[in-house]
Amino acid sequence: MVENNEKVNNKLCGTKSVSYTIEKPQENDPATFEKAVVATGFGKFNVFLILLTLPPAFSQIFETASMSYVLPIAQCDLNLSLSDKGMLNAITFAGMITSGFVWGYLCDAAGRKKIMVIGYLLDGLFVLMASISQNFTMLLIAKFFGGLIINGPYSAATSYLSEFHASQYRARVQIARGIIASLGNIVLPLLAWSILPQNLNFTIKDYIDTYPIKDLDDETLVNGAKATSTEYTNSAKKSIVEGLYQIKPLFCRPHIFKLVHVCANAVLVLMSVNTLKLWFPQLFQAINDYEFTHNGSSSNMCNMLDTLKTKNATSSICVVNLDNSSVYINAIIVGMTSMLMFGIAGTLVNMLGKKGLTVSMALIAGLCATSIYFAQNSFTVLVLSAIFLSFGAVCGNVLVTITLELFPTTLRAMALSLYFMFARSGTIIGNMVFPMLLTAGCLPPFLFVGAVIFSCAGLTFLYPNTENKALT
Repeated sequence: MVENNEKVNNKLCGTKSVSYTIEKPQENDPATFEKAVVATGFGKFNVFLILLTLPPAFSQIFETASMSYVLPIAQCDLNLSLSDKGMLNAITFAGMITSGFVWGYLCDAAGRKKIMVIGYLLDGLFVLMASISQNFTMLLIAKFFGGLIINGPYSAATSYLSEFHASQYRARVQIARGIIASLGNIVLPLLAWSILPQNLNFTIKDYIDTYPIKDLDDETLVNGAKATSTEYTNSAKKSIVEGLYQIKPLFCRPHIFKLVHVCANAVLVLMSVNTLKLWFPQLFQAINDYEFTHNGSSSNMCNMLDTLKTKNATSSICVVNLDNSSVYINAIIVGMTSMLMFGIAGTLVNMLGKKGLTVSMALIAGLCATSIYFAQNSFTVLVLSAIFLSFGAVCGNVLVTITLELFPTTLRAMALSLYFMFARSGTIIGNMVFPMLLTAGCLPPFLFVGAVIFSCAGLTFLYPNTENKALT
């Protein structure tokens, strides 16, 4: 621990002069968490930890964004309307919201590592269920429970990564996580491109249930009598009471004002970024269909979107254009642009600070989103969309870092879970509103997305300064 030697010289000259001598910490001296992390520096363990976030990041990207590539192909098989597509895009985030508060408590109470191991195993089961879904309802249920489960381990992994890095590395580590997420946004369309355009057919046979065991013994019986559950009930009640008592400060001053601020901003940033991100493949499928039916010629955005609005998936004749390589190529270009932007942001964050970087990028992203309406060809739409999504992704990651630094360790996982819960509610609202705005006209959806991220810039400007703030 750093020792401070204070000398007060007020006897001779009547003034107070305070001097500090910084001594080298002793091996057996206790230290704060931040000092302990600073002492570890940055080495092989940190690099290994960042690499370990690759599977969790890919899992979260695939869980939330895979439907946006499936929907244009599955619209005929599942008889999907625009509102059905919006619901399937949003339902994963509805599951995340449902479990946000519970996962936040469990992450703090049970530990990050245990939640990650169990959570990702359970999520794999619901991904398998979604992959064999034969109708809209089954797919909706599978995606809901997938979102309900993935929320916990993702929040745990995000907290875990930040807490093992000192303040001078924390923002750049989150940017590195953003680069990994951008890589996932490249891998996903590559997988979709290699699988979805293929004409694959599978027949699942009906099997007769020949499993001989139809019931199980009640193993809670002891010598034929029912074992008491009083002790287990009391333990569960005690755990819940202790958990509520632990998070109570989060809803009291001064943390409650910070919580409302970051949650409101979370709603705005993902309402804008994730809405356009999840509708991006559908929009470019519409552009691809327009160019396909007009001998490769392009047009302004409004004319090309008419293909999407007039297509009726529930009609007797529904045709999916599988000659859509441009959709996946455009998605890969956007992912590569995001990776590049995260790499540049690692330098810019040191120059502008976290708040300055977020405000400036949010303003530029808002301009690009609104300008899509004025695009006169598909290339301009691609450029504006790539800038918007890459800048918006950087803003989202930096805001997570700021949120982590605003709350103490005992409240951090819960605060982050609530942050993500409200963020995902923004995604749900955006994906339900966007198809209605598309039906209403060409300008409203892009004006909506731009206005929302402009509001995010305004709220970020009101954040306190957290540069190089130590975790407590």
